[in-house]
Amino acid sequence: MDSSSRVKISLKDGSKILWPDGILEIEGAVHGNHHGKSQDPDYYTWTAKAHHFGEPEKKVYLKMTAKDGLMYQSLVHESKFQIRFPFIEYIERDFEKDFEVNDEEKEFLVVVAEFIDGDTLKNVIDKKKIYAKYQYSEGEERELFRYILQLLYAVDAYSSRLVGTDCMTHRDLKPKNLMVSRKTGHLVVIDFDWSHIPGNDSYVQRNQDGIAICGTKGYSDPLNWMEGQGKVVHSDLKLDIYSIAMLIFFIMTGTDYFSAENEQDDYLLPENEELAYRFNIEKIPAGHPFRKDTYKPIHEIIRKAMAPFPERYSSVRDMIHDFESFLKNYSQDPGWYHRMVSFRELLDYPVYRKQNKVNKLLCRYYDIEKKGWRDIRLENHQSSILLQGKSPVLSLYNRDGELVCYPFHCEICGKTEEDGTIVLREDGSVEFKTKADRFKLICIHL
Repeated sequence: MDSSSRVKISLKDGSKILWPDGILEIEGAVHGNHHGKSQDPDYYTWTAKAHHFGEPEKKVYLKMTAKDGLMYQSLVHESKFQIRFPFIEYIERDFEKDFEVNDEEKEFLVVVAEFIDGDTLKNVIDKKKIYAKYQYSEGEERELFRYILQLLYAVDAYSSRLVGTDCMTHRDLKPKNLMVSRKTGHLVVIDFDWSHIPGNDSYVQRNQDGIAICGTKGYSDPLNWMEGQGKVVHSDLKLDIYSIAMLIFFIMTGTDYFSAENEQDDYLLPENEELAYRFNIEKIPAGHPFRKDTYKPIHEIIRKAMAPFPERYSSVRDMIHDFESFLKNYSQDPGWYHRMVSFRELLDYPVYRKQNKVNKLLCRYYDIEKKGWRDIRLENHQSSILLQGKSPVLSLYNRDGELVCYPFHCEICGKTEEDGTIVLREDGSVEFKTKADRFKLICIHL
């Protein structure tokens, strides 16, 4: 880097960093400098105030590491997950800068992430009393169902970003990597530093003994832990699906699936495939409501999600279908499902508009602020952001010729004429309404 761009900084509270979009003012360290992930002395996590040029101040989360540090490749992977979605931590930007730390000048990679004011799912569940009393109230049960559905929507959203048949995978889904927002109550997937990026499987995380690992014992498929092999041979969505099975069990019971003595080590051994891949209902504590036949469809989802590879779900979309079918049949009241799914910005989403087996899409919309029509061209598996002025409104994604629309705010919601907020027209257009204005997005196949 040019010496004129170098900044001497001690990385302490109140330090200010010039970044491409404005100024970052550091507030305080999070979980200590090492974030509990490594012995890398140059890995820092901070909260900061982001002063954007011409925009209101907001709080963000900073992760930074030296380019020669142990965590550098981890942060490179996390920086690629710049996906706007309500249930995924948004990586706003990454940039490189030289800092002076302990009288030594080093080049750092800085990742600016969305700050989520909340607690981990692990802590939220541990604090709940519903498991101690072994019964759910209707409100508590709905909350657990929402956590599961939000998790499924999040994994479906990032795994839909494909290169050929290769997709993004998290590789470390666990209760500590899921946040529950205090503001919205939503579950948000965080920490993509052990992730797999399509087309790149060169990065492998290793434990203190040098054995290749990806994930956390008790939540990762044993295939993620190739004992003695020195490498990871799988980067498949089915590995994340296995972790989802463990998470659904944790959400519904408040306990880890592998909770007996030594099980978190034993299930990794090749001779223990029955333990690792066959759902055992006896894992549910005696007398727990989740043992009831009412929840058999969820038992089956867990069973299929943790099954051996050939029998396992191949897509999260299939899991969503099965879980939504359970929810819709759970109550005799036809309106119960829609009342239960109160996070309306994803009710009946994503919106699909099939384009007759063609892959290139042209999306045209009217920009209210600029008073003119704008075009967004999407190659297959390409995503883009629809803006109104400087405000993001929709995330658009081309999935094999289908237009997938994810709204960013709950002001855009629903899918019915009665709501008056989003309407699918016979001419192939999708009409939306925000609090301020109504606008139309027209999708044309190329």
